Amino acid sequence: GLGDRMSRKNLLCIGCFTWGLFTLGCATAQSFMAFTMFRTLAAVFMSLVSPIAQSVVADLVPSKTRGSLFGQIGFFAMLGAFVGQFASTSLSDGYVGGMRGWRFCLLVVGGLSVVWPFVMIFLMVEPNRDRAIALARHANNGSSLNIDWPSLRLYSFWLLVLQGIFGCMPWRAFGMFSILWLQLIGFSDFQVAIIGGAGMIAGAIGHLFAGYIGDYSHSILPYRGRVYVAQFTVAIGMFMVFFLLVLLPKTPNMAVFLSVIIGFNLTATWASNATNRPLVADIVPEWSRASIYSYFTMMESVPSSFAGYFVSYLAESVFGFKMAGHGHHQDVSDLTPEVFFGFFFWFFNVP
Repeated sequence: GLGDRMSRKNLLCIGCFTWGLFTLGCATAQSFMAFTMFRTLAAVFMSLVSPIAQSVVADLVPSKTRGSLFGQIGFFAMLGAFVGQFASTSLSDGYVGGMRGWRFCLLVVGGLSVVWPFVMIFLMVEPNRDRAIALARHANNGSSLNIDWPSLRLYSFWLLVLQGIFGCMPWRAFGMFSILWLQLIGFSDFQVAIIGGAGMIAGAIGHLFAGYIGDYSHSILPYRGRVYVAQFTVAIGMFMVFFLLVLLPKTPNMAVFLSVIIGFNLTATWASNATNRPLVADIVPEWSRASIYSYFTMMESVPSSFAGYFVSYLAESVFGFKMAGHGHHQDVSDLTPEVFFGFFFWFFNVP
């Protein structure tokens, strides 16, 4: 609830600056224990930034245009992830100026994160909260924790949480195992990097487009438009994954796999910015948006963090997947049902 009681601009600056400091600590760590400690602390303060930033976005614009702003943030986040992944993959095993590449990458990211709050201090204008909102916040229920219990009891909120959980699960699983799967099919490391990079760029465009299509659907059908967009993107995602993992021949055809991955990332990435985040802002009061977004982010992220373990357990214990060691066709035939099940078990449970 800090974001609902304190200056969100100050909290964003503190979170970004502290996260940068601990990332610099990761870059200079001399032991695995020290690296783990710095990485954990960096993750704690990084988690402070996302829900507060989302509450600021919700206050900046009216409901009818929130999707486009969330989409723009998703677009630049995906582009940043693409640049970071490309740079870290290229430099991690080498040396830059006598420094190990992975340390250099962490040093750059940490340094930028430490400097950026000073830019925010001078350029960021925090949306004003009027006195009525402040009074509503303090008069909520007398709780010292300032928890918005009425919003947490809304069925719509929990449906959005379930949508987020079931949506994040397959993305986490596919993100962890898609590289191995493509390599077992027979693609080279360079080809896998091209496919993954193209998928991330397509995902960035998909996030951007999703925001605008969500706003357009909301303008036509104010109470159902965004929900229809979520149902469409989930349905098209199921079809694309079924085609990719089951129907598509498991041969290293670069053009075909690249086209399918691009199409999948363009169309299956809409729910978050077109539906979930704009609707959360619509159903909760202004005075509790920061805390509600923090609960929402936590509840959709924590369960999905077990996706990798869940899928690997299914692969080995249920489907009997083993690395054959010779060739790749047997491996692919074992791994495909596992990835297919990991995806579709969660997709079919979205409703």
